[in-house]
Amino acid sequence: TKRRLLSLGIAGLMGSTLAAAPAAAQGANFTGFRIGAIGGWDNSGVNFDDDVFEEGRTSQNGFFYGADIGFDYQWGDIVGGIEAELSDSTAGREDLLTGVREDGVVVTANTNVDMGGNFYIGIPGRGVVKPNLLPYAKAGYTHATIDIDGEGFADDDPFTFDDGISMDGFRIGAGGEYVFSGGFYGKAEYRYSNYNNGELNVEGDDIELETAFDAIDFDRHQFVLGVGLRF
Repeated sequence: TKRRLLSLGIAGLMGSTLAAAPAAAQGANFTGFRIGAIGGWDNSGVNFDDDVFEEGRTSQNGFFYGADIGFDYQWGDIVGGIEAELSDSTAGREDLLTGVREDGVVVTANTNVDMGGNFYIGIPGRGVVKPNLLPYAKAGYTHATIDIDGEGFADDDPFTFDDGISMDGFRIGAGGEYVFSGGFYGKAEYRYSNYNNGELNVEGDDIELETAFDAIDFDRHQFVLGVGLRF
């Protein structure tokens, strides 16, 4: 199944990263807390199931920004730990939708879809290749929101709406971190997020979207640059 293949991919990705690391340099110690700022390119989109739709993938691009915090513990040439991240994104799109309801009413709506906040918590695995170079892989849980608002007409009657979708899924990624003097570091990373469960909030009511997620697959591709401090 897709989930089993993804699980094997995560394990292989983390295993290859750690196996590639030679012995740590004497005196290097990466145990402790770290905090950082991140930013980069965000591509978010919907993959439609070919057995249900013929739309392929629709997406929008933008810039994302945020902050992360973590704690690492070093075992010889391996550095493991836990990390959390909060971010937001400028990715979004505008669409003009038209349709006819079952009662014959013609509906036209201008919609604005914006990616909202994103929360992630996961486990990174690093290997010390040189005293200050740490390639890594990561995997964990992610939660994202989408804000949907707009206005339109049902025949000649105007209406407005301002709703949102909350989604849960997983994230995997890989990158490299370079540590400078004083504990400052920079990093570059690619990560992939997939959301397979969600709720639509309409005027305060939560509607489960399990059936919809059987036919669509919401995902994100992000390229990240970050800076931070280990202490």
